[in-house]
Amino acid sequence: MGATAALSACVGTGAFALAGMVGAIAGILLVGVAAAFLIPALRPRGMAVEAPPPENAIVAAVEPASVVEAPPPVPEDRIDELTGLSNENGLKAWFAEHMPHLVEEKRSLVVLSASIEGFDAIVRSRGKAISDKVLIEVAHRIAGFAGEEGIAARTGGGEFASKVAVVAEHSIEYASEMAAKMAEVLQRPVELAEGVIWIGACVGAAAGPASEGLGVLARARAALAKAKQVGLGHYVVDKG
Repeated sequence: MGATAALSACVGTGAFALAGMVGAIAGILLVGVAAAFLIPALRPRGMAVEAPPPENAIVAAVEPASVVEAPPPVPEDRIDELTGLSNENGLKAWFAEHMPHLVEEKRSLVVLSASIEGFDAIVRSRGKAISDKVLIEVAHRIAGFAGEEGIAARTGGGEFASKVAVVAEHSIEYASEMAAKMAEVLQRPVELAEGVIWIGACVGAAAGPASEGLGVLARARAALAKAKQVGLGHYVVDKG
């Protein structure tokens, strides 16, 4: 009887101790779980925790891309306000600025000078607003002949545009081909919302070395005057 009581006492004591250990372990687990949820909640919003870089890590800084400066704007006194092409001042400035390096490279020029014939009649019959639209369309056609190195210009009134192309060598054949194409393009009617406007043009052309510069332009204009004498839709190429 005494032994049985002693055994019961021992069992009771052990059970009590085991219960205490289980409670302690449960408490530790609860604290860990609470910490896992509470610590992120207590962290200030927007604050990122960055891990330190490993040893011997290479950190590269990206330099900002270099800024390419835009070319300086063309002075207003060189631009035809209506069409956006160069005017007479801009054309002469182009020759003055580009001839030195073109001469050094031994390049040649092809210059075309065009005139819209009967333009005054269009102004009288259709009015200024319509005639301005015609000029803008013609300017667009002329500009298509200039190429990347050339220039298109409206030099005043119906005496419309002089166009310069830079070619590798002196070429009368090329000048003739371009003059014929320009005369054909400028013969096409201008289609506007207000109706179709029929136009016509004459073209003069000249070619020569860049060293002759403005002299080539002058010969192209002289050829244009001869084309006007021949009649609407014609072109004349200076052979000099």
